[in-house]
Amino acid sequence: MSPLPNLSNCKRPSRCNSVRLFLPCRKVSFVAGLVLSSPWVFYQAWLFVAAGLYPHERKYVHIYLPMSCGLFLGGAAFCFYCVFPFVLDFLLGFSDNLKLQTQIRIADWIDFAIMLPVMFGISFQLPLVMLFLERISIFEVKDFQEKRRIAIFVITVVSMILTPAEPYSMLMMMLPMIVLYEFGILFCRWFPKPKPFDDEEDEKKTAVATT
Repeated sequence: MSPLPNLSNCKRPSRCNSVRLFLPCRKVSFVAGLVLSSPWVFYQAWLFVAAGLYPHERKYVHIYLPMSCGLFLGGAAFCFYCVFPFVLDFLLGFSDNLKLQTQIRIADWIDFAIMLPVMFGISFQLPLVMLFLERISIFEVKDFQEKRRIAIFVITVVSMILTPAEPYSMLMMMLPMIVLYEFGILFCRWFPKPKPFDDEEDEKKTAVATT
């Protein structure tokens, strides 16, 4: 069950009964199937959606979709290889300090190992969310800069909600999100909003091509 830390005082993961063992196995199978089939599913979804998009909208999808996938996978990998060892060392060490025997149940461990990387992957979408809000004119770049303190407070609250009730995972989600917030400001500068006449030209070209 990598990446479990040094569990010299723990036994192997246990289960309460034979029936409940099938549920975590189904969860693992579902997640594995979803991950393995996701390229084909996204490709088919793209073929369906692309037929109704203008050329400039397709350009945005070509840019943002790979970035979104990369950020999600980066967040999940960061959680699995960097966050898990610290969090588990803290939780197991806390039990040792209380002189309690740690018993890891397979169902609880699988839920923890699936949900926390997903939460990190979702939280790492912050730069694209900021870029989207700037694109639809809800916020401007100067708004992100001026409201940085409020954003840090919101990031702290979100990190508390998405992570277990211990400090390490919260801090290790909050700090990267603060860095990603700054990257989001840079993204809004690097990818400025298209001018209205550019969109009109693309729409005219599409209309001419379809007639």
